[in-house]
Amino acid sequence: MSWPEAIVGDQHEVAAPNEWRVADPAIMTYWVGPGLPEISLYDFLRPRRPDVELYPMCDAADISIGGIEVGIDVKSYSSAAVIGERFARGIGGLAAFRRRIVAIPDFLIRIDRDYVRTASLVSGCPEGIEFMSVGDVMTEFGV
Repeated sequence: MSWPEAIVGDQHEVAAPNEWRVADPAIMTYWVGPGLPEISLYDFLRPRRPDVELYPMCDAADISIGGIEVGIDVKSYSSAAVIGERFARGIGGLAAFRRRIVAIPDFLIRIDRDYVRTASLVSGCPEGIEFMSVGDVMTEFGV
């Protein structure tokens, strides 16, 4: 079955339940789920900042502000120590930015109040990376 090109506001007939497809749970867990906070942060910043970009420079970061001024990488690791160790080994594409922020979804910080502190300590904050909550990023850059 193929669908015609969608136009905003168009409605299409919904397929019968026996034609529905469900994404593999691994795709939801490791691809779609972690991407939601990235998109939410971008959607929040976009109307407030004309200089925000999603997946700049072939995904060097998840979000940039002001070209190479600020690079934000949103990470949804359940363990603060694991994310800290990951960044202790290298900061990847964030190296292309002047200010380098690793944004942690607020729901993870509600589970572990010390998440940001632990990740920072374990990583040693190489090359000046900063760990912040997504909420703090919204507050600082939401103008």
